Amino acid sequence: MYPKYIYILIYLLSLSVGILNYKKIKGTKMMLFLYILSLGLIAETVGYYVGYYAKVRNTFPVYNIYELLSVSAYFFLFRSFINSKTKRRITLGLLVSIIVFGIFNFIFKYPSILTYQLDTWMYCAVCFIIVILMYLIDLFNMDTILKVKEVLLFWVAIGNLLFFIGFLPVFTLSTYFNYNGIWDYTVLSLNIMMSLFYITGFIFSKRKYNNPSFINNPDT
Repeated sequence: MYPKYIYILIYLLSLSVGILNYKKIKGTKMMLFLYILSLGLIAETVGYYVGYYAKVRNTFPVYNIYELLSVSAYFFLFRSFINSKTKRRITLGLLVSIIVFGIFNFIFKYPSILTYQLDTWMYCAVCFIIVILMYLIDLFNMDTILKVKEVLLFWVAIGNLLFFIGFLPVFTLSTYFNYNGIWDYTVLSLNIMMSLFYITGFIFSKRKYNNPSFINNPDT
């Protein structure tokens, strides 16, 4: 079994590479991504401290709050880079639906912050995949497709897309079968893969593609 603090190291590595490439994102919309990574690092650190040192076995409140904040931030980030007004409205609508769905689940199914909001998380993951695909479709329809490796959000999108595509089936099956070892190492592998995409994006991206200003001719 690997040490649980490895997730702290994963976030710390991604955030460190981001800080080293700070000039590429300073003053751009992608600063929000740096804040998301910082939030992830804080959540993993608090979760590890509460679970390991404070001996509190239930760390679900930490991750429930983190997931709500991070997904909301991700939706606003992707929305700002989506060209189509219709898709921007859909993105906002999906975020609102996640909040409504989460409130409904909290009231009627998981009426405690100490319970992991399983159904909400699954629904959120599906909505996030939809938002990522809308962004990628917009990106691939632009002239920027030739410079795609220089767009940080592209790497962020691919990393998250592959993570959730791999995560959802495992997450679903874990509710029916008990195979903690496979679950743990699968989630770890997906997190490492996603982090490598983030790092690649920080290294290869260029500042001019880290702001929505390069998006031309939005539909009306």
